[in-house]
Amino acid sequence: MTAQETKQIMQAAAERIGFALVYSDLRTGCFHIKQGTTVRMGFVWRNIKPADIAAQISSTSQHGDRLDTMRDSFYFTR
Repeated sequence: MTAQETKQIMQAAAERIGFALVYSDLRTGCFHIKQGTTVRMGFVWRNIKPADIAAQISSTSQHGDRLDTMRDSFYFTR
């Protein structure tokens, strides 16, 4: 699976649960998903299977680090 295909699958998985993929860096595996003003950060690993991407996005939507509450974050809203 190419990097472009991985990003497309990540974007589709995020949209299915009401989030938008706003950042992804597959060299480090880091990605950010956003819903309203809430932005969460998660990670994927190299050679992740498409079926596992959806589970990782879903997990991040509930348990990922909230970037919108961190003072030094680009997404800080408070």
